[in-house]
Amino acid sequence: VSFARGYQVKNLIAYLTRVNQEEEKQVDAEDENGVLHHSSLADAEVYNDWKKDFVRKKKANSKRPPRHAMHLLFSAAGANTPENARKTLNAARKTAEECFREKGYKYALILHTDTQHPHVHVVVNMKNINDEQKKLKLNKPEIFEIRYKFAENLNQQDLYHIATLKHDRPAFVVKAINGKAVVMEKNNWFASKLKTRSSNFENLEAKKNVSRAVFKFRKKLKKETREAGTGKKSTL
Repeated sequence: VSFARGYQVKNLIAYLTRVNQEEEKQVDAEDENGVLHHSSLADAEVYNDWKKDFVRKKKANSKRPPRHAMHLLFSAAGANTPENARKTLNAARKTAEECFREKGYKYALILHTDTQHPHVHVVVNMKNINDEQKKLKLNKPEIFEIRYKFAENLNQQDLYHIATLKHDRPAFVVKAINGKAVVMEKNNWFASKLKTRSSNFENLEAKKNVSRAVFKFRKKLKKETREAGTGKKSTL
């Protein structure tokens, strides 16, 4: 997910509808109503329709200027064939309808087939057409919901996908395990250095253990005293 503001929105759409070098053709943009905008005109047409929604002045308590558009990418892992590109676009279109159009947001879809997998760029106008005070906000739960809907819509197109959380992915688990091993190795190295350079290291460790034991005892004593005051049976 990335963002654009003001004239950057026009530049973003112009970039996304650039000439497709692989197939030697330009890429059109499709809006939320299914209207196609020719690549050479798409940036101007979409921007001219949206720019009246762009509030330039930042809020009093805000540190940054307002964001006007959100850029998302929908990608399918299938082979880059015309059939899979059509299915990917259909799935992205339905997802955008469910997650944005039905909730009052304008957007533009741009299909790309110039990489290994077909993918669709979605640029969303963050201002709600039904409620001027409402602005599009996507946190992790909303993003996962969009990914889940996209996976469902791909499955309906016979491009089978599963939406997973980042920490459930095998690559992330392996990275986390390796990272933990690195941290433990550094901690062990640091402890060994302390032992070799400080003759009082063992005494310091002993003091820490005593402090931890005293802290746990005080915490338990406080709990048992509170329970005694309420008539509960003490375990001390």
